[in-house]
Amino acid sequence: MQTHKIQKIESSKYKGLVYNLEVENDHSYLTESLTVHNCDPTRSEGKFFDVDRIDADLKKCRLPIRKIGDTKYWFNWLSHHRYGLGADTSEGVGLDSNALSVFNFTTGDLVATNHSNTIKPELFAHELKRVGTEYGECIVAPEINNMSGGIVIVTLKNIYNNIFRATDRTKIKEVETLQLGWHTNARSKPQMFMDFRRDYNDGLVHIYDEAVLKEMKSYQNVDLQESRKAGPVTRHFDLLVSCCIAWAMKNEGDKINKVSVSYNDI
Repeated sequence: MQTHKIQKIESSKYKGLVYNLEVENDHSYLTESLTVHNCDPTRSEGKFFDVDRIDADLKKCRLPIRKIGDTKYWFNWLSHHRYGLGADTSEGVGLDSNALSVFNFTTGDLVATNHSNTIKPELFAHELKRVGTEYGECIVAPEINNMSGGIVIVTLKNIYNNIFRATDRTKIKEVETLQLGWHTNARSKPQMFMDFRRDYNDGLVHIYDEAVLKEMKSYQNVDLQESRKAGPVTRHFDLLVSCCIAWAMKNEGDKINKVSVSYNDI
């Protein structure tokens, strides 16, 4: 038998369909020299979300009422409702995806989403501004864990006035910091995911976007511990992260909407 040494191993990014040759009750395969095992994360015992609830919601999914570019809309703006937008930022242009989610906190509905790996951070900032303005100049919270997040913030702060600003809760009296944007860290990530899961399981969150529900179905407990900078092997949940950030904005009180409420609209 002829053998060859491995000369080089390189990581590459791929987005698309992956096919599984499934054998009943087993996912193991024999090759000439290896035993291979396929893992389906949606069947794992370490699921983070209630998969039965997700399966029920997947049956209720529906097409968006309209679409502008990559942004899909399930509900229009209501002036007497409260909204918040969360964004997972990335380099785009064929790399990781930029994603945004908008929640109506009055009803718990996910009203709009955007998921694209072709848009540049600077242009994504303008999309955040456009969508945020559509929903009453709602609070916008872009994630700032990487260079692309910084680019988004630098661009956005010159064109939009209602950007999330972190609060220092370590003081006796809470103090708003100068830091613009949402920082996902060892403290904030578990908190935002746990809060989102609790409210979803309690029926307070309503999602009609199939892509979001599929990311939730694949999410596992181990993913909660995984660093956002773990390298090319990291599994990405861009839409889900943007949802969790957006849902966290429900606690921002009077900062949520800049547009004042008209009593004629109530």
